[in-house]
Amino acid sequence: MKEITRENVLDIINSIQGLNVTLDQCDDNMFEKGLDSIKFIQVIVLFEKKFNCKAPYECLMFDEMNTVNKMTYVFNSLLAKNHDIFNH
Repeated sequence: MKEITRENVLDIINSIQGLNVTLDQCDDNMFEKGLDSIKFIQVIVLFEKKFNCKAPYECLMFDEMNTVNKMTYVFNSLLAKNHDIFNH
């Protein structure tokens, strides 16, 4: 199973128009950096496509995913859960 890195999350975030986040900003609140609800959903959709993974609605909470580090943690948790589901 592939692990998602902060760099992977930054690539996804920075692929969205108007966002430019660097590694030294991984603990910064992304909503203060220009990530709004529409762009947040775009991040989730891009994550799902790139890693062939499905994010359940209960994981789509702004407070739980408002920094790159939190997103990385949640995405890795989701990837592990999806891996377990598809391999049993």
